[in-house]
Amino acid sequence: FTLERYRRKTKMKKYIAFAKVIRKQQFKKLSDVFGTLLSFTIHISIFSLLWDFVLEGKTMAGYSQADLVWYLILAEAIIYSYSNLCKKIAAKIEMGDFAYDLTKPYNFMLRVISEGIAELPMTLILMCLGIILGIVYVGFIPVTIMSILGTFLIAMMATVLLLMLHIIVGLLSIWLGRDISSVWLLVQKAMLIFAFSPLELFPKVIRIPLMFLPTTHIIYTPASLLVNFSLGKFIFSLGCELLAGTVLMVILIF
Repeated sequence: FTLERYRRKTKMKKYIAFAKVIRKQQFKKLSDVFGTLLSFTIHISIFSLLWDFVLEGKTMAGYSQADLVWYLILAEAIIYSYSNLCKKIAAKIEMGDFAYDLTKPYNFMLRVISEGIAELPMTLILMCLGIILGIVYVGFIPVTIMSILGTFLIAMMATVLLLMLHIIVGLLSIWLGRDISSVWLLVQKAMLIFAFSPLELFPKVIRIPLMFLPTTHIIYTPASLLVNFSLGKFIFSLGCELLAGTVLMVILIF
């Protein structure tokens, strides 16, 4: 029993070491960090002005300018969670590192997951920057302790779904080669659509099909919960996240 526990601790230390390396590399490239923060700020600034011009103090599909800005802040923070992780996985496969890693005394998938989790501090930094921008542009949004905790939980689940999606797309390079760039571009476009436009802004005919897309629950579900929190909606969002995670897990396994 003691030997088995020691082995588990040793394996865990390996994945923690992988995560630390990635985190250090991420913040060593200050130009990339600054570029991400600048891009995030520009997006929020432009759409804040755009929604102000379009709405002129009115609401659209139940969303005010403040709602749409705060919705966009959380949506963009989630989108920026991982910096092209799927392309890094594809590069490992293309260069033969994937086969090399399979011979090592650690699990390739767990290594990828640990490296992905190591990038989450950037997401928290973006959320903090987003809070500042949101307050500057549209003021505070009405929140409670329950809504903060509930939205944070759903947002973290959404980042896990995004991580799984990165891994799935990255592993597609086994069959597609370097063509995963076009696949990931489609995924990004789908997420950006929901970042800029909540589901309620779409025609009723296509809302139901869109609810079955994983990207809907990565972006729309947590962001809409932030601006329109209720216990019932939280429970529904939790179910959607768990269902989407189950589907993506099944795809990963098979």
